[in-house]
Amino acid sequence: MQSTTVSSWMAPRGRCFGLLALIVFVYGAKSAGAQRRPSAIAPTAVVTALDHTMPGCAALGALAALPAHVRVVGLGEATHGTAEFSRVKANAIDCWLRTAGVTTVAIEAPPATWEPIDTFVRGGSGDLDSLLAAQGFWMWNTPEMRTMLLTLRTWNDGEGRARPVRVVGIDPKYPDRSMRIILDGIRASWPGVAARFEPTLRGFPSTRNEYMAWLKLSPAARDSLSAEVLLLPAVIDSLAAGARGAADWNRFRWHARAAAYSVIMEREDTLNWATGDVGAEIMLYLRLSHSLDVASRFAGRIDSTRAARLASTLAPLAGSYLTIWREYTQAWNTTRRGAVHAAADSLLLLISETSPQRDSTARQGARSAAQDVIAALNMFDAYVGRPTPPRAARDTAMADLVALALRQDGPAGRVVVWAHDYHTSRTAISFFEGQSMGEALVRRFQRGYLSVGFAFGTGDFMAEWYPAPGTSQPSGVTRQGQLTSFHVGAPRPGDGEYALAALTPRDFTLDLRGVTPAWMKREQTFRRYGSGYNDLWADQSRLRSSLTKTFDVLVFVHRTTAATQLQ
Repeated sequence: MQSTTVSSWMAPRGRCFGLLALIVFVYGAKSAGAQRRPSAIAPTAVVTALDHTMPGCAALGALAALPAHVRVVGLGEATHGTAEFSRVKANAIDCWLRTAGVTTVAIEAPPATWEPIDTFVRGGSGDLDSLLAAQGFWMWNTPEMRTMLLTLRTWNDGEGRARPVRVVGIDPKYPDRSMRIILDGIRASWPGVAARFEPTLRGFPSTRNEYMAWLKLSPAARDSLSAEVLLLPAVIDSLAAGARGAADWNRFRWHARAAAYSVIMEREDTLNWATGDVGAEIMLYLRLSHSLDVASRFAGRIDSTRAARLASTLAPLAGSYLTIWREYTQAWNTTRRGAVHAAADSLLLLISETSPQRDSTARQGARSAAQDVIAALNMFDAYVGRPTPPRAARDTAMADLVALALRQDGPAGRVVVWAHDYHTSRTAISFFEGQSMGEALVRRFQRGYLSVGFAFGTGDFMAEWYPAPGTSQPSGVTRQGQLTSFHVGAPRPGDGEYALAALTPRDFTLDLRGVTPAWMKREQTFRRYGSGYNDLWADQSRLRSSLTKTFDVLVFVHRTTAATQLQ
């Protein structure tokens, strides 16, 4: 791989692309409050040109070739709604089909809703646009996903005909649909087994918001349904061991495990969330920083010295969810937690000291904000002493389904996962996940897992809008949950993207597997936006992580555009 200098990066395009590498030299921040742009001083990780507009391997930079020891690749994304990220992933899969022997593409999506798409990819009938619309998740109903799936279909119709590449969902949802696939498949040969599980299928909640439906069931009903569903994997394995004929046992095993993982995940949520309402807790946390700011500013108008002292005690609550969770529930002792509670109570008391008639609207808003802070502390109190944060089951289940896909594909199998950075990262970076899927895959496959993360400088992305205190409703949006385009400005000094944007003016891949500078090892904040967004989440969703601990390769796009919908 040929190296070049920072100035030569500005050479004509033809000299930049291909496998031209740039050995960059960087320095990090000198203090927590300042960050210098990288400069050419000391050798660090390899930066390679990337062109997401060019298909195939030539413009993929560090993604052009997969090492022989890699069995699973996690292709992430910093947002669910960025066209360039999906284009890079589609191009990478196109390249690896021909050069790396990919056998399965696994999507962060429900297994049952993606079964018809897998049938299409492997030569079945149907209209792909209609199938993508029917699977129900807007982030996968895009031209880039369509391109990737048509690439798989074309491959399977030609060179891959002898061993078709499949596409599977790995995000456990809709256990009733997976159960229906199994029972319909075994009814002719084992009618008694199918009949035994029919009452369970009829009793299981079947809605888009299956978590809330699950909460409405009585504890006895949950226990009964869970026990039945958890039997399915063993039942299918037993039937397969003594079966004859052409039944698709890999398919049935897949859905049996997906259904079992789904009820495990829902039961864990039911037990773990302190209020019993995951949505309420998420919103409570996402409001926390805003609530602290509103309450502290109003209190400062009453007694600035006292308010500043209380704000200083409460300042650690403004961090990321996992940081707060780990510090508050694991590291802090009873005395320190008590001091924070006392400060929150004093903040509410200080605000309440003003006359109800004075600044009544602002006073009421500040009181509500202080009460939110107290409610958030009570939420964290419920987790003191627990070994893991809520929702460890989801990513564990996705990792197990990826491992199952690899076992089913045999010794020559290679699985590519298409998901969010939250899931593909080597360490947990999400709000509410006890571990990431990538973390579990690293433990299982060691160097056999390759994590690819994404970041961007500025631009647009697609997401669902959800209201929050202190945020504005986007133009043209009429309802909560409506899909719309959002814009993010250039990164600020101190942001992780600020240093990345300075490495070169072109889009690039950053190979983090070699020697890296100190600033890439330190924890920094990076944008990580999921399916929903509002102005408040712009900062709350900036999660702290170390580049070198989180990813093996990073894709950086300077300017992004919002993903578009097929239908």
